[in-house]
Amino acid sequence: MKKNVWSKDGKRTVNMYPDSLKEVTFGLNLEYSLKKKYYWTTTQKKKLFSPTRVINLTADKSGLAAWRRRVGEKEATRIVELSVDIGKLMHEYLENSVKKMTNWRGLNQPPLVGANKRENAPFAMELGNILLEKGLKNKLEEVWGIEDKLYFAKHFKGVVDLVGIYEGSPSIIDFKQKRSPQKKEYILDYLTQMACYGMAYNWMYGTSVRQGVLLMVTHQKKFQRYILKGREWNHFCLDFIKRLKHCIKERDKHD
Repeated sequence: MKKNVWSKDGKRTVNMYPDSLKEVTFGLNLEYSLKKKYYWTTTQKKKLFSPTRVINLTADKSGLAAWRRRVGEKEATRIVELSVDIGKLMHEYLENSVKKMTNWRGLNQPPLVGANKRENAPFAMELGNILLEKGLKNKLEEVWGIEDKLYFAKHFKGVVDLVGIYEGSPSIIDFKQKRSPQKKEYILDYLTQMACYGMAYNWMYGTSVRQGVLLMVTHQKKFQRYILKGREWNHFCLDFIKRLKHCIKERDKHD
């Protein structure tokens, strides 16, 4: 059995990280969602739209359909299932790593439990380390929330990856893993998603989040970052509201 390696301050185990990440720490602010953890009611679970559902119902799927025809249904399904599994593992790894690096939770636990029994875990951890190293290290100043359940009045609900101060600004931070590098026109729905999470977080906690940080890593281990702010932030807030109204209108037609 491997002996645990501890951070220099002796607060957490770090043997699962490369040397460049072993001493990374983030500030912690318990004033917001970390302290006031919210759980959806049964009614909210049943009635409220999720951002993912809104986007799926209003997105142009012609490109996806063409891709599935090109590669074949069987191969497309295999690729999608693989990406979903890697994505879930990477998010779990990042969530637990941020908790460790704030000296908040899971300090003597591995960030990915049972990794040796999960086929795609080593690769997911590699991708997660790239996002920690290039996306969060020396940039994430303070953590407000991690994998928090959000809602906005009687309109929508969702789960946000990370909320905090990023390069001086209150931000929604979203993690994505992709098979190949992404042009801006391919990530517009992700920008809409971040904007809607910002609206919900501000509504619930009285904050003034007006920046989104999209951190992406490809399966070839290429890092990409996109910052959403200013007028563009407003644009994507309005985009989500428009799409949500459409979904509500279509639903009410059939109620």
